[in-house]
Amino acid sequence: MNDASVVGVAVVASAIARLALDVPLWLIAAGVAIALLARRPPLLCVPLVLVIGWHSHRDLVALDDSPRHQFTGWVTLTDDASRGNFGASAEVRLGDGRRVLAQADDVLAGDLAPTTMGSRLLLEGRLGPLSRRTDRTVARHLAGSLAVESIIGRARGGWPFELADRVRSTLTRGASGIGAEGSALFEGLVLGDDRHQDDLTRHRFRASGLSHLLVVSGENVAFVLVAAAPLTSRLSLRWRLGVTLVVLVGFGTLVRWEPSVLRAIAMSGIASLAAFRGRRVSGLRVLALAVLALVTVDPLIVWSLGFWLSVTATLGLVLLARRTSRVLPGPRFLADALGVVLAAQIGAVPLVVTVFGVVPASALIANLVAVPAAGWVMVWGCTAGFAAGVGPSWLAMLIHFPTRLLEWWIATTARLAATPGLPVWGPFGAALTAVAIVAGVWSWRRPRVIVRRIGVVVACGAGVAAILLGLRGPPSGVQPAGRGAQLAVGLHGEQVLIIGGAAHVDDVLDSLDALHVGSVDLVVVTARGAARPAGTVIEELGATRVVAADRSGLPAASQLTAGVIRVGALLLDVDERDDRWTVTARIESEAPV
Repeated sequence: MNDASVVGVAVVASAIARLALDVPLWLIAAGVAIALLARRPPLLCVPLVLVIGWHSHRDLVALDDSPRHQFTGWVTLTDDASRGNFGASAEVRLGDGRRVLAQADDVLAGDLAPTTMGSRLLLEGRLGPLSRRTDRTVARHLAGSLAVESIIGRARGGWPFELADRVRSTLTRGASGIGAEGSALFEGLVLGDDRHQDDLTRHRFRASGLSHLLVVSGENVAFVLVAAAPLTSRLSLRWRLGVTLVVLVGFGTLVRWEPSVLRAIAMSGIASLAAFRGRRVSGLRVLALAVLALVTVDPLIVWSLGFWLSVTATLGLVLLARRTSRVLPGPRFLADALGVVLAAQIGAVPLVVTVFGVVPASALIANLVAVPAAGWVMVWGCTAGFAAGVGPSWLAMLIHFPTRLLEWWIATTARLAATPGLPVWGPFGAALTAVAIVAGVWSWRRPRVIVRRIGVVVACGAGVAAILLGLRGPPSGVQPAGRGAQLAVGLHGEQVLIIGGAAHVDDVLDSLDALHVGSVDLVVVTARGAARPAGTVIEELGATRVVAADRSGLPAASQLTAGVIRVGALLLDVDERDDRWTVTARIESEAPV
């Protein structure tokens, strides 16, 4: 089969897996029989696709069988436990093979949170359905929830998980001397562990288009293979294949087998096997075979956004990286780096815009500046990081001095690229940007002057239009600004952010970016105990005028009182009833809005 046929089979298989078609077994058997009788091996792709549909349907039906009863028994963690604002949670596998989300309150959070993947716990609790099913819960095979009432006992996992935990502990122990914030960033860059990162850091990396650096992806796998190259390059082909596969499996266990890692490991394994057999295969074919293999093993992986972001970015690299770098001007090393970043962005942007609605305009520059530094942190962390973890503290500080500088560079890039008010593009803005880039690159090497001038005019016009579109402010009126928050905008651009008790930092900041809000004239905090999310939002926006119902944790805020607050032509009617504050915004001389 040629590359186009393999890609077609992978696309059809992914679509069938998402549709979860209920294919009868007799039809699959008939497809196998026809392929064998016709002696046409490519025809086996038809029953393979049908098997994927049958497998996906069976797995989805199993998720509908949500358990509802009191539970006491052993469970195995399928991921590391994490702690949140209201307790801790962990994905666990029951004795019958079903996966559920175990949730513990603040009392038991300290006992559940440190538990890692592969560990076994003896729990007592109540099994029930999930509060809501999402694409992520489907991709993770979660059939229900377990409200943990007590943790009776615990046992270690198998030796691969125990070895992975020791390696992770060694790496994180060596990085502990660079501070809590630096250590959390190190864990994200090297291990893909974002559990210890604060809300503001997560938002800045996401708003700058650098969030892929905080989760393990194909870049990490590539850098690990580069680090292992001095060993594998001296081995025979047979031993090289074996050692490469061991390194890939070990690294996958170390970083918890995230979907993006599965894609990268599958591609690396297929490429290594092809090299062992002396066959040259294209990157497009390797990507398609990796997707087909993963969808065959686990059809529900097609519900994972991280998996598809990884696939689309890799598709951009495979199809466009060389072509783009070849036509870009400037020194070759810079053109190659920019070509890779640009190709990955072009591949992923359509999916990002479709899912999130907007894409940061600063993502391209931020990736060009930060990705090389992140690569050095990954390589250095996976090699010299071990010496830092087993040696004395002074040696760890010396070893991780470059790490500290590189992390400062990456964090500063994320902070500057996520500055509120920078352009963000929706589908139309992203399309204009694509037109500007294509026109500029296309016209660069054209021999005719008139053609070059036309290309430059088109590129500049589309670029200016995209920037102006990205800087467009929100319309007047009151609109949601994420969960638990509202943005009131007056006729002359006055902006007031109203933060309630259910506000979530990530959601509010992302919504403000989507609304093109760079600053606000006033922040009103109506809920008591909302100082933490409100303080983070205020810090990021640089707001200087704040009024709050509860000033604890917000020392610079003024006390909120009942009455009317004027902000330009925008009037805020503040009322308190039964210790609950309500704020109604209206434009002067108009009815409340």
